[in-house]
Amino acid sequence: MFQYLVTGHDGDAEGAFEHRMAIRPQHLEYAKKLKANGNLLMAGAHLTADEKMNGSTMFLQFETESGIEEYLKTEPYILNGVWKEYKVTPIRVANL
Repeated sequence: MFQYLVTGHDGDAEGAFEHRMAIRPQHLEYAKKLKANGNLLMAGAHLTADEKMNGSTMFLQFETESGIEEYLKTEPYILNGVWKEYKVTPIRVANL
């Protein structure tokens, strides 16, 4: 199993939060499918000091390395420009 930490940052342009909120339903639907398929282990939003979402962290796993590539091609926050930058880090989730 190939596991990854994906961290996305929205940037601080005017309207970034509103843009995120407009795309969020698509992102959540996609995340639900990933969870149902066993690909999403855990996820959450980054918060500003005033508790507005401005980024995301997702722990993902796929049977093959091509799984992460497919995810990156279909993630709504990437496709719609919500995440201004993102980083993918291979990890191994501790089995506790």
